[in-house]
Amino acid sequence: MKHPFVRTGALALCAVLLAFGCGCRKQTAAPPAEEIAGYTPALAETDTPELQKLQDAIAANPDTVAWLVVPGTEINEAVVQAEDNEYYLRRNALGQPENWGCTFSDHLNVLTSRKALHTNSILYGHSHNSEDPTLPQFTQLFRYLNEDFLTENPGFSLFLPDGDRLDFQIAAVLYADTSFDYINPFPDESYYSELSERNEYAFENVSITPEDKLVTLSTCAYRFDVNNTHNHRFAVVGKLLPEGHTAEAAAFTKKEQPKRPEAE
Repeated sequence: MKHPFVRTGALALCAVLLAFGCGCRKQTAAPPAEEIAGYTPALAETDTPELQKLQDAIAANPDTVAWLVVPGTEINEAVVQAEDNEYYLRRNALGQPENWGCTFSDHLNVLTSRKALHTNSILYGHSHNSEDPTLPQFTQLFRYLNEDFLTENPGFSLFLPDGDRLDFQIAAVLYADTSFDYINPFPDESYYSELSERNEYAFENVSITPEDKLVTLSTCAYRFDVNNTHNHRFAVVGKLLPEGHTAEAAAFTKKEQPKRPEAE
């Protein structure tokens, strides 16, 4: 069964507060509370600081589904998930009002285990309209536009309540607009060619195929949105590595003319 995709989830947000945004989808009809696709995880034994933080976060808010660590940034925090993509737009990871929001999972994701991951899982966070990578939350993802930063920080990690540590190799960094359905959990063949065209980097030894599991970090973008359409996005795509492997510096070159959103 295909899920409906509505691209207005972040538009209302950007229209209300131009300084902040995250690129997310909105559920057309929220399911009844008893049908929410949540779960009560069986917590793994704590053997890393991240798992301990994750367990503490779950105890504080049962909506917590993972712990995200992005080296080279201050993104080292809980990932929450609600029955839709609206609830955490204006709340922190404890569910309290907060303009900067928090890192949250698309409501369609299944983050219960490595095996359960969809082809493409999406995590959202806010960014500032300056795209200044020294500012909080997913504004810091814009650091990946710096080649030295990417070389020194080639991956990120996601910790799950069952004890799984999922390591991802950065495979794509891109600007897009909402015409490109890069947040589809089950992308079709056109996704892979479009992703390659939009990638800011040409990687020599890192590729993305339909057999790979991906996690996409998504936020609003402003650099090319000269008419303030609020339809532009910035994304960092990580490719899941085999268990026990961690990301390594990749060979790449910065493209001179990657495909980017047209000025609207």
